[in-house]
Amino acid sequence: MTEIEKQFPLDKAARPFGLTMKEIDLVFHYLRTGNVVKAAIEAGYSEKSAKNAHRVLRKENVATFLRAQVQKRFDDERMENGEILARLARIGRMDPRKLFREDGSYVPMAELDEGTAACLRAYETELEFHDDGAPPTMIRKVKFADPVPALKILAQVNQLLAPEQAQMNVFIDLDSRMDQARRRRAEQVAKEQGGKSNQVVSEQ
Repeated sequence: MTEIEKQFPLDKAARPFGLTMKEIDLVFHYLRTGNVVKAAIEAGYSEKSAKNAHRVLRKENVATFLRAQVQKRFDDERMENGEILARLARIGRMDPRKLFREDGSYVPMAELDEGTAACLRAYETELEFHDDGAPPTMIRKVKFADPVPALKILAQVNQLLAPEQAQMNVFIDLDSRMDQARRRRAEQVAKEQGGKSNQVVSEQ
């Protein structure tokens, strides 16, 4: 018995949305691989049928089941607003000194506190070898998440930016775009009218 069969009843009438086991299998393989043809082959479709498996996913009951599974997986990993803001706050407060011990050595990745680890985008270790036979030097490269975007979002949430100033900037941007669109349209009309005038002259 497959993992899919363990999750869903064998009685077709009791299956979600009346799907066949093969259709259910296709949905789960598609969620795992993101490749509909590969998913269809793994679900037991023939190679010929697999090429048209996208039509199966478009069937109303299959598409509804697929959306339900995507939503369920998203709900399982959903971040609440408080968690999102806490994560942004950690990035905004990032202190590089937390990566080092008092003697100047690096703190191992496994020993970093949760807040510091959440701020890292890349953490690499390289060995630099020397021609004189000296022991290799360990070089660590650390890349942090940019705190500026996080601080901007937090400032907006905390209403530290003046609402009237933000609104004015929006309207200025919209007005400038409208002016540019009007100029482009006027230039296009003038060009078209000029072309028609030249055509009339040439016909005369």
